[in-house]
Amino acid sequence: MSETRINNPTDSPERKPPLCDLPSVKKIMKANTTMLCTAIDSFCNRMGKNLEEMNTAVKNGNYEQIENMATTIAAFIVIWKIVSLKDILKEMEDLAKKKENIKRLAFLNTQLHYISWRAIDELTAERMILLQELKTKKEGQIENDEAGDNK
Repeated sequence: MSETRINNPTDSPERKPPLCDLPSVKKIMKANTTMLCTAIDSFCNRMGKNLEEMNTAVKNGNYEQIENMATTIAAFIVIWKIVSLKDILKEMEDLAKKKENIKRLAFLNTQLHYISWRAIDELTAERMILLQELKTKKEGQIENDEAGDNK
């Protein structure tokens, strides 16, 4: 997947609060690690593509596509409860409907990219933790099975 990341010059090394409501998503998925990892993969891949499309639409001043992408992304982020994107996407959609203020749309697009890539990074890190936990659990089951065979 090609990535268009827009870094925020005010980034600092300290830990930022989570963007995604992972405990809520884990509850919805009944803590099924495999399903959660699949959902994370799907979100990260689709969101990357959505951001590329939005970037192209803003660069080309394609208000109809900006409106469509804002609506699509807004619906897409609901399950992950990335509330910090809600107002940005709403404003982008409203401006695109009115076909005005491309400079403001470009600014909002920068914010959209910054927050979205943070969310993708956050989810990717969580996926790595989940996979490690799954691996450890499977290794423990194998050891228990082998111990049972030796009896």
